[in-house]
Amino acid sequence: ETAQHLEQRLGFLKSQLDRLEERNRLDSVLNRVAHSESALGKITERFELILATIENHLLMGDHAHAERIITVFARHLRQTLYEGSMPFLPLSETIEHIQTHFDLMHLLTGKRISCDIDDGMLDDLTRSRHTATFLLSDWAQRTLWPYFQLAERSLEPLGDSILEMDIFGDELVVRYAPPQSMYLPEGSHNEHIEHRFTLLGDPSAVQTGITSRVEEALYA
Repeated sequence: ETAQHLEQRLGFLKSQLDRLEERNRLDSVLNRVAHSESALGKITERFELILATIENHLLMGDHAHAERIITVFARHLRQTLYEGSMPFLPLSETIEHIQTHFDLMHLLTGKRISCDIDDGMLDDLTRSRHTATFLLSDWAQRTLWPYFQLAERSLEPLGDSILEMDIFGDELVVRYAPPQSMYLPEGSHNEHIEHRFTLLGDPSAVQTGITSRVEEALYA
């Protein structure tokens, strides 16, 4: 695509950013959950930095890389706007949003940092349960952000990191294992950052509903 077309897409993304800021200002009017305003403010600050990075690639003439960043950034922005319109979100969708953000950080740093999500311990019922919006996703983004900033300044790759998810009762346990890099203090790779989030919805009720529908189908 031409540089002019990319700049037009960048202008469109900036207009979406204005929409996000407007949503933040109208947060109390929309009677959203109390924590959303501060979370949206933090995300907006990150978006400003991301836009500056895209503009920098355009100025350097690296249009192909700028195009890839814009594509992922647009997806991330749409997901953020969607999450901002909902009081709760299924865990499966929250995980998808987090992965998009991690993919974006991977591209913005020239692939000098990567983060995969290990959610293999979660079953389908757990994934269908809900979390309050902008809790899990904002924590994951804030946790990765210092490593993204380090990778941005580094000339060498920081390496791979991983976000692990497990279930303990009604709590989702999330652990972030930082990359193993010479640019980080020795042993920091083994110092996992952990946080717990409350899952909403009764899994037994979900299972009962599934069983009932199966029985209805069998004996109808």
